[in-house]
Amino acid sequence: FSSSSRSQTDTESNTNTDETSRPMNVAVVGAGAVGSYYGARLWEAGHAVTFYMRGEHYDSSKRDGLTVTSVDGDIRIPADQLHTVNDTSAMTTPMDWVVVALKSSSLEAIPDLIYPMLSPDTRILVIMNGLVEDDIIKMLKESAGETDLEAPLQCCRALYGGGLL
Repeated sequence: FSSSSRSQTDTESNTNTDETSRPMNVAVVGAGAVGSYYGARLWEAGHAVTFYMRGEHYDSSKRDGLTVTSVDGDIRIPADQLHTVNDTSAMTTPMDWVVVALKSSSLEAIPDLIYPMLSPDTRILVIMNGLVEDDIIKMLKESAGETDLEAPLQCCRALYGGGLL
């Protein structure tokens, strides 16, 4: 393997205005092993990724960067190129995607964590154990003040299991 380090030409080649190939703004909420892996792969592909981290993981990543080792090739995001926050309300750029990779024990915290970064065009990808999508959708609707719990989400677009809500 070789450590991947995204170059300036990598990002320049991915900046046209076509929706399908433009760099996306992605928030990774839950940057443990799973969230860090997918976030690093998206960063490697040229997307603008912001990682929500807490505690020692946040401190060490701010200082040392993020390294993901994988049989598919290692990825190293240097500290000066790694965008991390320890409070999701600091994510002020509209997000195209929010990747939720928290432990299912954090289910109740998800709406408060992700609601500040949602727009009507945001897509949410939930990578968690269990069938939690319906619970998250209900909690998001309640946070947004949506009264029809059976109607599609109005606060964002959500993609999971291949279907749009």
